[in-house]
Amino acid sequence: MSWPAAALLRWQFARAHELLEAAACPATATSYAQAVLCEDIGVSGVLAGGSPLALSTWAGRTGLSALPAMEAAIDWEAWARAVRIDLPAVRRYARAVYGTTDAYLTDLPDEVLPVRILTGLLMNTAMLVGRGRRVPAPPPVYTSGAPHAHTLISEEPTMDYPTVVTRDEWLAARKELLVREKAATRAGDELSAARRRLPMVEIDKEYVFEGPAGRVSLLDLFEGRRQLIVYHFMFAPEWDEGCNACSVVADNVGDLAHLHARDTSFALVSRAPLSRIAAFEARMGWTLPWYSSSGSDFNYDFHATQDEAVAPVEYNYRSKAELIEAGLPYMVSGETPALSVFLRDGDRVFHTYSAYGRGLEEPTLGMYHLLDLTPLGRSEEDGSSIISFIYHDGQAPLPDHRRPA
Repeated sequence: MSWPAAALLRWQFARAHELLEAAACPATATSYAQAVLCEDIGVSGVLAGGSPLALSTWAGRTGLSALPAMEAAIDWEAWARAVRIDLPAVRRYARAVYGTTDAYLTDLPDEVLPVRILTGLLMNTAMLVGRGRRVPAPPPVYTSGAPHAHTLISEEPTMDYPTVVTRDEWLAARKELLVREKAATRAGDELSAARRRLPMVEIDKEYVFEGPAGRVSLLDLFEGRRQLIVYHFMFAPEWDEGCNACSVVADNVGDLAHLHARDTSFALVSRAPLSRIAAFEARMGWTLPWYSSSGSDFNYDFHATQDEAVAPVEYNYRSKAELIEAGLPYMVSGETPALSVFLRDGDRVFHTYSAYGRGLEEPTLGMYHLLDLTPLGRSEEDGSSIISFIYHDGQAPLPDHRRPA
């Protein structure tokens, strides 16, 4: 099998795992556990020719009171009626299964049979947890830099359309919602005021960045203005392209003249070397100020890169142990999205605010606020999220954002 096909399978399984985790809750626990077991049996037991994790290294730790009989065709309905499920334990087992699948896919041999089995496992995931929706076909992955035709990631969503009523009935419902919208607006104003009243911390550490004009300091990023907003754009030094989700953020920024009119500068900061940033920025057609923090502690100090060999892991004000306990083990290493705000008083610089996770939606994703006004909304009920977007030039992200060696 060619490299692109193997890479696409890895991409699609990663998306299927996101769907599974997003749908996992007490109401779907049985279907969730069945999907994980099917993948464990299919990959470790059938394709790899070994024992499923549930019967070997994870025996007795799957969170399932009983496993289905595996000697013949499995009677899933009988198993579902009898099993008791410890969902947090099943999710830990699931992460081990996902890791085993990814390791298998990394070295997938050039055979047709595994592809058919793996495709069947993907469809099984969709039917069990996706409420009948297909796991979306992956968009094209390029290896030579030549663009491919844009492919929509999500199929047409299924939904219950709003009730059809008379204009007077609609107006009454709209006025009722307006009361709630006004209350939310006032609450948002109060929250913004509280955010502005947060205390601040003086930055006494010297940070050096590399920009188009050479080496600059954090103070230089203000460009003479009093305030600075930094978006920590996920772009690791070894990546060949920036994060596709962060690229959606950059697409949403727009012209900076209006921020400048309020004495505020904006900049992107990444750990990638400037040469890679410049090449990707040219591809995207952006003109935003973008600096490399390579060689400095900036990303680590503001918790946008997680590496406990450099600094204690912390994301969204949670420690490594808290992140794992919350079911977020993928946030404890590597690049993570963040935004930080700074204030300047003369040559003194102060840190006033940082946001992470969904706290980034309101300040950086205006398109989501527009979609929230529509009946279809964000169309992410199937577990997809901002990471499902491809680049605006129609390219899909490379697996791990790196070209094959």
